[in-house]
Amino acid sequence: MKFTVDEIKKLKLPAGKDDHTEYSDDVPGWLFRMRRTKKGANCYWQFEYAVGEARQTETVDEVGETKKGRKRRARRKLTYGRYPAMGVPQAREKAEKLHAETMLGADPQQMKEQNQRRAADTFEACVKRYLAWLKGGRHEAA
Repeated sequence: MKFTVDEIKKLKLPAGKDDHTEYSDDVPGWLFRMRRTKKGANCYWQFEYAVGEARQTETVDEVGETKKGRKRRARRKLTYGRYPAMGVPQAREKAEKLHAETMLGADPQQMKEQNQRRAADTFEACVKRYLAWLKGGRHEAA
């Protein structure tokens, strides 16, 4: 499906399903996910991509023999926005950027996790300085 403003507005969760994902035809890995809630449905923009080295898959047939399958890389999904807060043009721009980064070998989910850890470290450091300032008297410069 080509994700356009009109096409996304038309999308509804299929009857009897609580979770449904549509895949973009024009940007590889670009997804639109809908999840049923008590108040209706939440919609998210996601990006799916492969990471790491390709590994040989194995299957076991009816006789119990192991057969080698295709080589596949592990897949990851990154949720990067909610619809309608992030519109189709902004989501497309972000998906194109994520696609380019993954083609160069980056792992967007890993970068997001690292940024969150750095933000937490920064906040923790500020709290420690503030508590030390409170404990030691407020006349010193923070």
